[in-house]
Amino acid sequence: VDVPGTLNSVVIATNQPVQPDDIAANLDLPLASYPGALADIVATAGEAPPRLIEPHYPIYTDDLAPVERLVDSIIYGYATEAGR
Repeated sequence: VDVPGTLNSVVIATNQPVQPDDIAANLDLPLASYPGALADIVATAGEAPPRLIEPHYPIYTDDLAPVERLVDSIIYGYATEAGR
């Protein structure tokens, strides 16, 4: 789902097959049915209709980006030494 006013998109993944209409139906639920900050995300995501994009390879993520490793090492260091 493209986030209006930004260059970002929200990627919605499920454990079972789902179609854009299913996602749209869930986004149409009352915002009060979502916990906390998730309601804000759902409100923003609901502004643009979801669309199915067929996967193509390779799929890039930032899971192993240098900043992720830096943050992980800071958290690990705090949890194992400084946080005692």
